[in-house]
Amino acid sequence: MVTQRRAQMVLLSAQGVDVPAIAKVAFTSEDQVRDVIRNFNADGFSSLYPKYQDGHPPKFIHDLSFSWSLDGLADFLVAKAAVDDISHDPRDQPTGPRAVTRNWPLHTDSNRGSL
Repeated sequence: MVTQRRAQMVLLSAQGVDVPAIAKVAFTSEDQVRDVIRNFNADGFSSLYPKYQDGHPPKFIHDLSFSWSLDGLADFLVAKAAVDDISHDPRDQPTGPRAVTRNWPLHTDSNRGSL
């Protein structure tokens, strides 16, 4: 399909049709038509065939075929220097006035949840 559209653009150009009209017929932009014609003039018929490439490399390359445990995740993050240390003991959680906690407000509105 790509080859046929590119060939159509080149043929219409060879027949003297202007770029805006070719873009309308091919349902593409004028810039794309100019690129196809420019590539055809430079490379000939080989430019009509798409040059497919592999996609971009994966962003996360670690094996995810297993399940993470919390201990395993903590060890992994420490090994990759993402964090300095992670405690495995829940008793080591911060307490006192500087402890990070979230107190969710209690909703006493009787209309809450009704439409």
